[in-house]
Amino acid sequence: GRVARDAVEIADLLTLCRTGRIYGVERWILEGKPIQVAHCGVNPWGSPPTPLTVAIESGQYDLAFLLLCNGYQTRLEPRSPLGLALERRAWDYVELLLEWGADPQGVDPGVVLDTYNSALIERFWKAGLDYTRGRRLARYLAESTRNLPAYGWAKRHNDLPAVVHALTLALVDAVGDNREKAVSLLMWAGADPHRAVPNLGWGSDDEDDPEEDRQSAVECAVEMGHGKLLRALKADPEKDRFPELFARASDPDAVDYLVARYRPSDWSAVIVRNICLLSWWFPDLKPHRQCLEKIFGEYGGRLCTLERRECWALRKEMLRLDPGDELCWLLRTLAKPEHC
Repeated sequence: GRVARDAVEIADLLTLCRTGRIYGVERWILEGKPIQVAHCGVNPWGSPPTPLTVAIESGQYDLAFLLLCNGYQTRLEPRSPLGLALERRAWDYVELLLEWGADPQGVDPGVVLDTYNSALIERFWKAGLDYTRGRRLARYLAESTRNLPAYGWAKRHNDLPAVVHALTLALVDAVGDNREKAVSLLMWAGADPHRAVPNLGWGSDDEDDPEEDRQSAVECAVEMGHGKLLRALKADPEKDRFPELFARASDPDAVDYLVARYRPSDWSAVIVRNICLLSWWFPDLKPHRQCLEKIFGEYGGRLCTLERRECWALRKEMLRLDPGDELCWLLRTLAKPEHC
């Protein structure tokens, strides 16, 4: 079909489409008039309606078929008509559009994943739609814990490096926010909890950037005080750097898990960390005191290897503590030779 230069040229055609006058549309086409406008470069979310979108939104299958079989070019649409059909769960329109050459790669990956349709997700993947581009799959799986077909699709494709990378990015993000269900699903799907990856929220898309900070899910769980997740993450002294993990532990669950698999010879670093955390303005300081009580009481940990400068820095942190129960308890505890 001929393409108009201006939307004014197809204004009457749009009226015919809106009012369901399909024979009027057919006469329009037979007279050789344009049936669409090239909307290339137009913002898809602020673009005017088109004959094809009117047909899809109003449920006029015959009108959509009439337009497509008379040369309507879906690539000139401001917004993917396939995406629109998928959002509306209009499966017959999806089939029609694919049959007449609509580009699957122009669809937002999230729209396909949102269908919860395993066969359709696989079909679009095989047609060239890359769910991993722009970290789209990672962001989706980090939060969409109700979409089990999407996790199942990722599990079936976890032999692909890009999919494993997306799963691992999502896992670190879920661990950071303490989303246990997402962690369980991502581990089941094949995420690597031992692999250090950039931050999903603010990291760059350049995976080879040497300046990019990286962290594994296991490291994130310890750093963020979510030690209860370590069992699900299967932290392993042969795969994870347990001496460094000990130094960053800040909750009793992490201490219990790590000690059961690798008992440290020196507890000084983790003791200093939790003393410092007691002086910070966190809403809940309880886990840090519990951590210290467990180290001193249950495991016999001892503060014993501080350099002069480190000792000075620790005193400075302790002076920031509010006078009260926490400070008194800490001073009484450290006054005992078996603790310090």
